[in-house]
Amino acid sequence: MTLIHTSSFRAFRPEFGLPVVTSLGLPKWLPEAQDWPRCWLITPTAQLFREPDPDAFAAGYRARLERFGVPRIARTLERIAADHDAGTLVLLCHEADWEQCHRLSFATWWMSTGELVTEIS
Repeated sequence: MTLIHTSSFRAFRPEFGLPVVTSLGLPKWLPEAQDWPRCWLITPTAQLFREPDPDAFAAGYRARLERFGVPRIARTLERIAADHDAGTLVLLCHEADWEQCHRLSFATWWMSTGELVTEIS
């Protein structure tokens, strides 16, 4: 299984692993991000990002992950890793604070697979 970490765009360094975009937009200060792979299955929708209630966001995001399911998301992440000959993926977005971000929600949900997801900052 490929190792999975999370980080913000600002904290990311290439030595962390293969960057994978999990945000709707790309950082303007990182033009190379347009060439990075994206994982739309774990990217919250625009509608979710507009949700003002954190609990409603969390419930909606978890429902999205459950709808796609662990097997499909795992296949997608493994395909990204294989396509780029990477042993480690770093799931990235704009939010600096992991505790206020979908990265933590994903990591918590993903750990049901028995795999640990850690934040690198």
